[in-house]
Amino acid sequence: MVSDYVGGFTDVHGVQFSCARLTVENATDAVFDPIGLPVIWNDSDAFIFYTNTTLISALTTDSNAPDGAAVGIVVGSRAGFGESVDDVTVGSGGIELTVMFRGPASVKTDQIDWAVTDVDGASSVTAALTAQKAAFLLQLEKQGIAGIVDATVVTPTFVS
Repeated sequence: MVSDYVGGFTDVHGVQFSCARLTVENATDAVFDPIGLPVIWNDSDAFIFYTNTTLISALTTDSNAPDGAAVGIVVGSRAGFGESVDDVTVGSGGIELTVMFRGPASVKTDQIDWAVTDVDGASSVTAALTAQKAAFLLQLEKQGIAGIVDATVVTPTFVS
């Protein structure tokens, strides 16, 4: 469910402008739930899953996102924000997915699927390491997407 990953994504008038359908590729065909996956521009023609070997600082061209964003979070299938009724197959030919690429928005950092886990539970990439995660989250912040952590459960008490 997309609300497990995204805290907010509209302006004060309820306009959603921080997402677009962008091409996402994977080295081999794998089936995914299209929500919560971190992606980075491949410096050529598509976004790819963020891994422990991808360096934001190595990018030399703007992406094909409307503002040239370097990174994003997959937040739905081609059908739009939050749409994940069907799993999607992502391979070397690429597939259009809905990617949140700019703010104002927020993403729940503890819910990002850094291992890019497919529906069979296998990781399609080597998960981003601590330094790469920090760089990715910093880039999201630069793009106007705040990283937030879910609040802990609060149990109310009453004074009688």
